[in-house]
Amino acid sequence: MIPYNINDSRQLANDNQDLVTLTVSLPTNGTETPDAAPGSCYDNWSEPNHLLYQIAHVALLAGFLAPTTAQGLLIYHACCIIAYLLLSSWSWVMLCAADVFSWNFSLCAINVVQMFYIFYHLRPVTLPGELALIYASMFEPLKVSRAQFKRFIAPERCSVLTLHQGEPYATQDVTKTDRLSILLSGTVNVLSNGQFLHQIQERQFLDSPEFESSTHGEDKFHVSIIAATPCRYICWQRQSLQYFFAKDPYVALVLGHILGRDITNKLYLLNERLKLQKGSRVDIRLPNVSSAALSGIDLTSDNNPGSGIADIHSDIDDVEEEDLLDELNEKMPMFPNGIPHAKLHLSSSTFSSASSR
Repeated sequence: MIPYNINDSRQLANDNQDLVTLTVSLPTNGTETPDAAPGSCYDNWSEPNHLLYQIAHVALLAGFLAPTTAQGLLIYHACCIIAYLLLSSWSWVMLCAADVFSWNFSLCAINVVQMFYIFYHLRPVTLPGELALIYASMFEPLKVSRAQFKRFIAPERCSVLTLHQGEPYATQDVTKTDRLSILLSGTVNVLSNGQFLHQIQERQFLDSPEFESSTHGEDKFHVSIIAATPCRYICWQRQSLQYFFAKDPYVALVLGHILGRDITNKLYLLNERLKLQKGSRVDIRLPNVSSAALSGIDLTSDNNPGSGIADIHSDIDDVEEEDLLDELNEKMPMFPNGIPHAKLHLSSSTFSSASSR
């Protein structure tokens, strides 16, 4: 039997007490210190995360710096795809957190879908050969996009038709002005009571004066339009155009400008056929000569190149403006309601004509 020593018991108790005190005073999780406030990092920052995590956020930064153009959106979504893919890899391999991986991978998939959507809208819009020429010569210079023109020539709005040689597109006093057409190929003659007026070539409107001067489409053509050669043309119905213009007013504005230019060109073609009763030609492009009068030039002199203006004035001195307008309208029958917005101004020193939209 070992004798009991009370001094040894006291020493053992003191050692146990010191051990308990040491255990309580040490940090329990490696982040807390006796002087640190609850929830604060203090000086115990962890080591930087893995390289994948850093590169992912660099890619996000690059995406946020992309411009706001269509190409910039592609760059932004491409950078987001790279970033979220790297974060997904980091969360799966290094962090081993299923929820973090799920969120990052979902965001990556959403950006992939968005990128394909932008690619779809940026795809080149293809146009048939004849219509591509119409777009390049008439609409592209006026900043109409290929997508807008594609909607403008959609099959539900227009149709491409054919005229054989001698076949009429419109018959005088019979055909209604309820459509608008552009000649794609061939040549067309415009006749009034069997009398030739002018020709219409490809990439010109067949019926721009009738379309502009009629608002409801119930008026009749005052001329006959007959194919001189085999022709192809694209045709829109008036109601279809009005519905489309309500949805795209910019194309409506552009088409109005093109129609005005086409009507002006047709007036120029008729210039040689406009004669007064006494035989003098009325030039619809005749400039105002008031500036010449102010500069002291004698317009009545035979040696002056502008003396022809005085000759015209001598012929129309006794002609009333209303009578002259009636005569011009009779000689330009393609305008059912008269020359669009044209007004002749007669005075003792000038004779000018203006046509404006």
